[in-house]
Amino acid sequence: MAGRTEEKGASIHFLRPRARRPDVQSIHFVFRIDNYPHILRAYGPEVARSAVGQLNGILADFFRDDGLVTPEPDGRLEVLLWNRALLGGLPLEKACERWIHSFCAAIAMVPIECAGEQLHLAVSGAWAGVEAGVNDGPDALASCALHALERVRFPGDAPDYGEVWSARYRSDMAAAAELFGAIDAEQMATLFAAIDGQEGSALPRREGRQVALAWQPVRGAGDANGVLYHECLIRLIDDEGNSHPPGGLIEGLERLGLVRALDHYILSSVIAELENNPGVTLGANISAQSAQLDGWWQDIELRLAADCSVAQRLVIEITETTAFPNISAAATFTSRMRTLGCMIAVDDFGTGFASVRQLLALKPDIAKIDRFFLARAGQCPRDRAAFMHLVGLADALASIVVVEGVENDEQCKLALEAGAMWQQGCHHGRPGLTRTWRWESESVASASSRGFRELPVNSSISGRPS
Repeated sequence: MAGRTEEKGASIHFLRPRARRPDVQSIHFVFRIDNYPHILRAYGPEVARSAVGQLNGILADFFRDDGLVTPEPDGRLEVLLWNRALLGGLPLEKACERWIHSFCAAIAMVPIECAGEQLHLAVSGAWAGVEAGVNDGPDALASCALHALERVRFPGDAPDYGEVWSARYRSDMAAAAELFGAIDAEQMATLFAAIDGQEGSALPRREGRQVALAWQPVRGAGDANGVLYHECLIRLIDDEGNSHPPGGLIEGLERLGLVRALDHYILSSVIAELENNPGVTLGANISAQSAQLDGWWQDIELRLAADCSVAQRLVIEITETTAFPNISAAATFTSRMRTLGCMIAVDDFGTGFASVRQLLALKPDIAKIDRFFLARAGQCPRDRAAFMHLVGLADALASIVVVEGVENDEQCKLALEAGAMWQQGCHHGRPGLTRTWRWESESVASASSRGFRELPVNSSISGRPS
């Protein structure tokens, strides 16, 4: 039975270990609150200690008498687990990696009450395990797990000093809490079940607020007919039922290191739409921070590998509002997604962080020209020439070029003049919460009539738009 002591807002659980059985495996987990130093500087030591205590309590409630949880003063928590069966029947490595991913992904979206502050924790984890009876000892296990955790990089901004930075961090965290608090309570309960092992956990949600997914078509113009795909766009529904974009929330989540949680939620929702609607092709945005094969992608990979028809109708758009943490890792990620059958798009081409050299490494199937350049192209001959050259450069890097921000017929014709027959903007359809593809009958043109090079054989878009 667990005992509890309380000190300065931190709740610390001590577990009484049961006698080990010789046929079980000892596993040492180590977790790190990546934004612990940020919380310490932005909110103070009491809130930071409370964050460690809250995470400690969640871990202790999960492992109960099957493990020992030990919090450290630097935002780390170590767990010694001696009941291997608690993680399920998968092989040890897969079971540990999957549980760590589920835990870290769920924790990022679950609000944590810390000394009166509503926080979201960015948590990373690693593990090490040996068969019972091996004489490595707990210290060696802990050292191995810690070395593994050191290789896991935090994608968010490093902590800074001063009240200006602290105020922005608190503002970003408040916006994140509002966003995650607005996500469907049922889906949040499913995530939370990964933490406490209990189905049907009830989580609070702000009354009258919710997150919704809007859909905007990427349409053909000129000789290109039909809809290439529908892009998923996140929208916030306010208390009056009005829909509006999240503004700078995405950039804030990137600074906090929490954007992967939102990307995972949205991509999972888009895959569910594809599974339920076999005749549609959909696009989902992810941050450059998410473009790396780690534990966050385990369940996504499994779902895509299980049904190639879903993967072949998924366009993963990488938005470069922040730099790629590792361009080599990003190239490995895009290669893997393409192998599964997905299309890769680079969003906001021309204004993002990636250089042409980096884009060559990513080998995107689709390059989307940022709306800024089309808006400027109509102002003077020099900006018009720059737009024309940018479309030509994008065409050299990708099989398909999409011009964003097409608001009227004049801009549509200007994009066509530059050679961009695939366009997106209010001229071709505003983002809407209604899934119009359920009854729309789009004309389908062959690849040869669309004016772009032949696409890879794994692309569903090459032969059939949605």
